[in-house]
This record gives sequence, structure tokens and C-alpha cells, in this order.
Amino acid sequence: PSAQIMAVCAGHLREVSLSRAVPEGRVGRLLALENDPVSLSLIKAQQKDTKSIQPVEGSIKTLLKHNCSIGQFDFIYAVGLFDYLPSSIAQRLTSAVFDHLKPGGQFLFANVLPTEPERGYMEAFMDWWIVRRNESELWDLVCEINPSSIGAYQIWPDPCSCFSYCQLAKTE
Repeated sequence: PSAQIMAVCAGHLREVSLSRAVPEGRVGRLLALENDPVSLSLIKAQQKDTKSIQPVEGSIKTLLKHNCSIGQFDFIYAVGLFDYLPSSIAQRLTSAVFDHLKPGGQFLFANVLPTEPERGYMEAFMDWWIVRRNESELWDLVCEINPSSIGAYQIWPDPCSCFSYCQLAKTE
């Protein structure tokens, strides 16, 4: 019930509508870090009755500069963010986010795989170019974290081979 969670670049925080834990009060705090004022307004309007949700204006630059006092978290996740970041920034961000984990805390992030079947359509018709990474390239994003501070890790693709997920646990 006291879990501290952060959604990095939270967008509209739509996943909360699928959660049972948040509306039942089983989350201590869910910090929704977002730099888009429209998305922040939407989160505030849709979640105004949910006391555990804390919308906070901030960006990946805020995290990279280490000039935010947002605290430590049990679980941090970033979905739909790493697809837009060059590897050098993604590596620094992975390390900066990992620094905000409590001992035993976990960080989950995702990236689109090069095998994602809609690539041609997205690029040719939508002019939507994203950074695609295989599982090895996803692991490369962890290189700035001290290996002794990683208690466990796991990388796996989704069943459709569209996304790959990386989950890191900080040592206790």
C-alpha cells in the first residue's frame, strides 16, 4: 500500500484506467513525470479524485541534469520513450532513472524491435521514424550503471516480436 511508482514521460497515463491497485488505494504515490502541459492537464482532470497520483512537470533533461528532488521509488517505468532517443541519451537516462530507485526497486523500459511488422508502413506513409533496438542493443543502454548495483535483470520480447522489455532490479 505504500509503493512509490514513477511513470517517466507519462503521456496521458492511460494505463491507470486498467489498474485495480490505484483506485483501491494500494499505491502510496504514482508520480507522473511529463513535460507536455496538455497531457499534465488531462491527467489532473481525469485523476482529480485519485489522491495517490502526483502529476509533475518535468522532462528527461530534468532527470539527466539531476536537478529534481522527486525522491526514490520502488518501481519506475518508461514505455514509448526510448524509441525516440539516440543511444547516448538513452544510456544516460537509464542510469539517471536507476539512481532514483530504492534498494530492491525495479525499472522497466521498452523499445520497439527492428522486427516490428509495421515498420514499412510507419516510415513510408506516416513519415514516422523511430529508433528500433534488438535485445542486445537494449542491454547496451544499461552500460553506464555500475554492474554491482544491478541485483537482477531480464530482457524479453513480446509474443508478437514488436517490443522488447528490459527490467532491472537494484541491489538490496
